Amino acid sequence: GLAMNFRRKAEKGEIELDEHACNSLITAIRAAAMGLPFLPLRGMLGSDVLRVNKGLTEIKCPFTGERLVAVKAIKPDVAIIHAHQADKYGNVRLQGSPFEDILKARAADRTIVTVEEIIDHEEIRSNPHLTSIPYIYVTAVAHVPQGAWPSSCDSYYDSDRDHIMEYAKAIKTPEGFQAYMEKYVFSGRK
Repeated sequence: GLAMNFRRKAEKGEIELDEHACNSLITAIRAAAMGLPFLPLRGMLGSDVLRVNKGLTEIKCPFTGERLVAVKAIKPDVAIIHAHQADKYGNVRLQGSPFEDILKARAADRTIVTVEEIIDHEEIRSNPHLTSIPYIYVTAVAHVPQGAWPSSCDSYYDSDRDHIMEYAKAIKTPEGFQAYMEKYVFSGRK
C-alpha cells in the first residue's frame, strides 16, 4: 500500500488511531458538518471495528426498534483540500466527483484549499451554481498548480503511475522514505 510509514508508526504504537470503515468515517465527518454529535448508520453490526473504535456503539432506534450503530462526529481542526478553481475570496469549484471534500470543509474549524487555478470573482458570480464550497467554509486559498501530483486532478492531469511506483518502492524502508523525501520534497524537485 501507499501508507507504509503510517502503518509502521501505528504498529509501533507511535501514533494513536481509530479504526474506521469508509462508511463510518464519512458518516463521522457528515455528523460534524451537520453540527451533530453523532449520526446513526446501518451495516456495521458484527464488524470488529465496533470492538476497537470507542467512537462507534450499537443503539436502538427509538421509532422502529431497529439495531443501528451510532457514529461519533469527527470535527477536524484543519482540512486541506486540493481543488480545480477558486477565486481570491475562497469560493471553490470542484470538477468531477467531490467525494467527501465538501463535507470536510464544512466539518473542519479551518479549511485550506490549494487550487490549480485562481479565477476571477466575476466568473464565480456569473455561474454560482458551479461553486462547490462557498467562501464561508474556507480559511485560505493557495495557487498550487499540479498540487495533486503524483495523483490526478480530474480534467487537468492523470496520475503519474511511474512516479507512484517509485514512491511505493522507496517507502518499503524508513531509509528509502527519507531518501525519497530528500530527493522530491525537501529539494522541491519533481
